[in-house]
Amino acid sequence: MKRRVRSVTAGFLWRSGVALSLVACSESLPEVPDTGPPIPDLFGPTEDVVIPDDTPVAPDSGPPPTNQCSEAWTYTMPESGTASHPIVDDENRAVIAAGDTLRRVLANGTNDPACTPFRQPGDELGTPALSATGTLYVGGRSGRMFAVSRQCAGTWASPPVLRELACASAQGEAKVRFCTAGEGAIREAPALLDGALFVVDATPALYRLNDVGAQAEFVWSHLSVDNQPLAGSAPVIAGGDVPFVAFATLQTVVAVDTTGGRRWSFEELLAGEPRVLTGPLAVTKEGDLLLVTGRPNGDAFDDLLLYRLRATSPDKKARVAPGFPKAIPIVSDAVRGMAVAPDESIVLAMAGNGVVRLDPSGALLWKFIGDAESLRATSVPTLGDDGSIFVTAEPRFVYGVSGDGRLVFRYESPGEGVKTTTSPAIRPDGTVLVHFGSELKAYACTETSGLATSSWPRYQRNNRNTGNLGEPE
Repeated sequence: MKRRVRSVTAGFLWRSGVALSLVACSESLPEVPDTGPPIPDLFGPTEDVVIPDDTPVAPDSGPPPTNQCSEAWTYTMPESGTASHPIVDDENRAVIAAGDTLRRVLANGTNDPACTPFRQPGDELGTPALSATGTLYVGGRSGRMFAVSRQCAGTWASPPVLRELACASAQGEAKVRFCTAGEGAIREAPALLDGALFVVDATPALYRLNDVGAQAEFVWSHLSVDNQPLAGSAPVIAGGDVPFVAFATLQTVVAVDTTGGRRWSFEELLAGEPRVLTGPLAVTKEGDLLLVTGRPNGDAFDDLLLYRLRATSPDKKARVAPGFPKAIPIVSDAVRGMAVAPDESIVLAMAGNGVVRLDPSGALLWKFIGDAESLRATSVPTLGDDGSIFVTAEPRFVYGVSGDGRLVFRYESPGEGVKTTTSPAIRPDGTVLVHFGSELKAYACTETSGLATSSWPRYQRNNRNTGNLGEPE
């Protein structure tokens, strides 16, 4: 049996803990299946990943890379919890979240005395995003969003969770989805566009909020036909002159106009053999979306395919670019994330095959599978302006790899067990920042002086995690 759901458009103002209804309307959306394939564990052990012998590997001879990186400092948070993807602001200060606390760290690796840590006791904060005006936005496990000023003071909060606000105005089967008991956690950074925040929660659903100063306006929500969330996937803003917001679920990608209307939907994975997305989206300079799909096989995926979805469509159905999907010649693996280089080549961070580089058409150029041990990537890779690639790996490593696939450096965070790791940020002075568990580590590099100038050089595109193709670094 299939169900028909509706998107919900509604308006609320949050002020002094009161939600005031502004507008409400609805439109029909595609049908929602009752069931789907089981969600694979994207973060489980990778011992069964197969590394084939018939694909190109990085060269093992020739002059070594000239970029030299060394550990500069370590900042330790007293809080424990899942690490966030770090932010770098216009004064080279870093912002990180762990547990219920958001902190700002000076360029020398010390606590910023001008910033009293922002706390939400009992909640667990996700990855923040930073607006061009200096406001931080961060969601929590509770399903609420928070705005934090440049002075680190809370500006507003959404007292009810976003799912509950959508529930209040939903109709029909959409009401079932939005009114399901549970918190609707927000783990990833919101995408930012001109005072608007686009947020994805665990429903999964996309929400638009407007920051109107000391309060926030809840504008609309949008559902996919798929009710299975995709771990680690944040919304992105693409599309060029007429931007749209895209969000991914386990088996779909939906492009939504900034007004909340459906632009197009990618749903072909719902038919035929079980196939799912294996990691978050990336965006090309033309505003097209890149994604990788595979058939679940334990903790890995078989028959990996690279898709490129066009930014525009005449009939609300996603258009796949000519020549795609392209088979990735890796037998079985999981893609943790991807970045796009200045030459439009695509860099994949993989659970078993380390760093893999594809040309713009999706053909394999090389792979770097590690040095003394297998490189088991854990997050979206980050590209430096000198061509270096930085990526974190199990159990608590950070690697630097040259643009032609040679080892630049490898550091291990002290301790035992596996530490949660995130996509590195790169300051303009060449300092690479990595959030390991409760530690923020800085590595100084001699030839790296910032992010690569490309459409998608790291998690959510830039050092502010805005997820917006139209914004500079």
